[in-house]
Amino acid sequence: MTTAKLNSIVQSLAINRPFFYSEADFQHSLALELERQGYNVYLEYPINGEHIDIIIEKDGWYYPIELKYKTKAFSCPGLFGTTCPLKNQHARDLGRYDYWKDVRRIEDLKIALNKIKEGYAIILTNDSEYWTAPTKATIDSNFKIHPGMCVQNVFWNNVPAKAKNNPNYVIKSSTYYGFSLSKQYLVSNWIDYSTMKDSVTNELHTFKFLTISI
Repeated sequence: MTTAKLNSIVQSLAINRPFFYSEADFQHSLALELERQGYNVYLEYPINGEHIDIIIEKDGWYYPIELKYKTKAFSCPGLFGTTCPLKNQHARDLGRYDYWKDVRRIEDLKIALNKIKEGYAIILTNDSEYWTAPTKATIDSNFKIHPGMCVQNVFWNNVPAKAKNNPNYVIKSSTYYGFSLSKQYLVSNWIDYSTMKDSVTNELHTFKFLTISI
């Protein structure tokens, strides 16, 4: 498995599945295609108290894959002639944070376990805020995921006064701890996945995805 090969497999899903109803739907569809391509596939495999979305095996080597599916409001064709709404998932800062946590999780696996040749973190979304460069600083400025970003320290930036102990972010009863990755990652160009019309508004929605290899 290579990043280019995995990206090609993800892109191939769009022929029959230009969108997904949930992250689990995306996970299942990708797993089926990976199995069709000749990989041994394991879903939600438990390691050290956590579950890895997908682990594939080929020729004695293992490749963990973590997935994120982030959506903004979109009415898509549903089953039985219905329309199915995708939720508007706000908190893009937490979405990016969780994506980099996936990267770190795979880094940790490569250190702890033998036979992991490479791992991958994939995010698929129709929310252009993820791949568009910002026009002003935000609390997640250090770990944006638009093309050209270099990320190693996932530290919160200029957090509110009530969120003490920067680089951590405290909101209500939750603490989102800053962390460092083992190396600096350069965010590459996002890849076009599909373009769909909203079933209600007819607004065009573009889905893109990003893969980072670990």
